[in-house]
Amino acid sequence: MVWLLEKAVSSGPTSAPPPRSYTKLPTLALTLFAQAHAAITSMHLARIAISSLSSPRTAPNTWAEVFWMADRAWSGPVGIVVALKDSLFLKVKLSLTFLLFAFTCLVALATPAVLSRAFPIQNIPVITSGSIQPKTFNTAAIQVASGYIQQGIGFGSWGTGLSAYSLLSSSMFVPKELNFNKYQSSTDPTDFFMAGNIGPDANGTLPGLRIQGSCSVISPGSGVPDATGATSASNLTTLLNPYCTSKFKIGFAGAIAISGIRDLDLLIADCTTLQFSSLRTEPTFSEGYLLYSYSETGIANSGQGLIHCTSNTTTGTAYLQGANGTFTDFQYSPLFNASTSSNGGEPLTDPLTSTFYGLMDQQQTSGAPMKEAVQRGFGLVAVPTATGQAFDVLTPDVVANRMWSAVAHNLAAIGTLSWRDTVAYNITKPVFYAVHVHASPYREAAYALLGLWAVLLLAITGYGYRRSAAPGLDSYAASWLVARQGHNLVVREPLSDPAGNTNLKLQFGARI
Repeated sequence: MVWLLEKAVSSGPTSAPPPRSYTKLPTLALTLFAQAHAAITSMHLARIAISSLSSPRTAPNTWAEVFWMADRAWSGPVGIVVALKDSLFLKVKLSLTFLLFAFTCLVALATPAVLSRAFPIQNIPVITSGSIQPKTFNTAAIQVASGYIQQGIGFGSWGTGLSAYSLLSSSMFVPKELNFNKYQSSTDPTDFFMAGNIGPDANGTLPGLRIQGSCSVISPGSGVPDATGATSASNLTTLLNPYCTSKFKIGFAGAIAISGIRDLDLLIADCTTLQFSSLRTEPTFSEGYLLYSYSETGIANSGQGLIHCTSNTTTGTAYLQGANGTFTDFQYSPLFNASTSSNGGEPLTDPLTSTFYGLMDQQQTSGAPMKEAVQRGFGLVAVPTATGQAFDVLTPDVVANRMWSAVAHNLAAIGTLSWRDTVAYNITKPVFYAVHVHASPYREAAYALLGLWAVLLLAITGYGYRRSAAPGLDSYAASWLVARQGHNLVVREPLSDPAGNTNLKLQFGARI
């Protein structure tokens, strides 16, 4: 039975569904064991009891104990308590045989209860294999995506003012070791893998895009451009370009003024290491600086700052875990061919460069709808006041977070443009089944009780077993003993509580 239980436990997490021999049979075996274990133990001890009468070393000490042994008072808690009480009343000592019998039966009675707790039935996840055909990254689809479409989709979703992760969390996976609060929708992870929605419980290896990077605030200091007092975008360019040149070879630089919307003026200048259509087949590293200044007409609520951004964009495969939205085992693979991108149209652009370039695009930002979208993308959200409305204070930290969010939205745009559901992928997913499991410390206690029971039974058998014609010490054997050797115990005594018969205190000795 224990072997069957252990097999049921070991096969439970790997069998889907678990065979009935490991679900129904262990339960049936535990039920039968609970019914038979103590009973069989009692029958065997009754046979030892009749043998024990033949030796002074193992025989009952008194006639009272003969009757307790015949009644099997040692076989259960109530009988043991009554025998102990009567022995105290009669002032007689119980034999070692009786005490060993009682202890063995208590162990036998306790074992089924502990054993059932040691192997309880619980619902556990059993890993099953299968395949799915999700809408996810496709290596053929990325080749026909356009850089302009990428930019439009990226800025459109960024203009909601939400993070890319809050919109596409089911398709964005973060490294297991990254300390990222998935419920904090105001920021995007600094490292994520963009694939597709594989489901909340599925795990599998899929292709996709990975980006690593961040945007941070450059603290004011010597040589750091300061946009305080700037009145035009060209002022910012004059301040920023020499700084960028001192850091890297400029691939793109631009400046723009976004004004005329709700009394808000926003001036921006930026520079990057790469140009438009810059996404490469190999891992693509990009770096850039953004200098900004903003103010509200007639309100002393303004600010400026310098933001530094870096990113590294890569294609490859990763092992995705849908339940917690994480990935492991990323392997670089050249899934994008830059030389044939967009089939002659505008090839895809590195997400960071696309973000910086898009902000400078007059056609994108000159119209009122896009102006408001850019303002909201930066976190400039109008709030009601007593006299009308005002904008939240745009701190450098907010701008840095929103700039990285813009980069994340541009990467997510490439990912969504590359979605297709034409390829099947092998996955594993947990299915819950009710199976037997281990439970400590009950398992250890059950094995200890079974071992103790076996040792006690072997010891008692070796200690008290003798050849005997009688099958066991029962009421017939007790009557035979009284009729043959102990009729004086009761011949002059009234029928009453045996504890009131002082003749039962007489020593029994070996009588057969």
